Amino acid sequence: MGSRAFELSETGGLRVLAGAPAAFYDCRPGPQWRYCEQLGFHDQLTIVSGGHVSRALVRAAGALDFEITVLDNRPNLPMLAANDDAHHRHVLGSYEALAATVPPGPRRYVVVRPWATASAPWPCASY
Repeated sequence: MGSRAFELSETGGLRVLAGAPAAFYDCRPGPQWRYCEQLGFHDQLTIVSGGHVSRALVRAAGALDFEITVLDNRPNLPMLAANDDAHHRHVLGSYEALAATVPPGPRRYVVVRPWATASAPWPCASY
């Protein structure tokens, strides 16, 4: 499904357009008034780590109307599978694939929440 927008105008009424305008919305006042707005989410959030902290972040960001993707490199992580509030959930083979997975662009945000194990302590454990 590609990008779409709705258009409301005096002459054309309400229409759904197949392509979205470059701007999130466009308004032309006057006798030939027209309002056009992209459909879907305006802001995208990617959370790197699918554990219990990301689940809380997903709930908070969902209330702020973000499109939310959760990424993790741990296969069969129950908390990732149970995170139904996220719009997208993906398991990465490794974090080296992260840059290719997170699309660049304006209004895209990334939260990285590293996790630690006995064999892989926190990367910022010493201050």
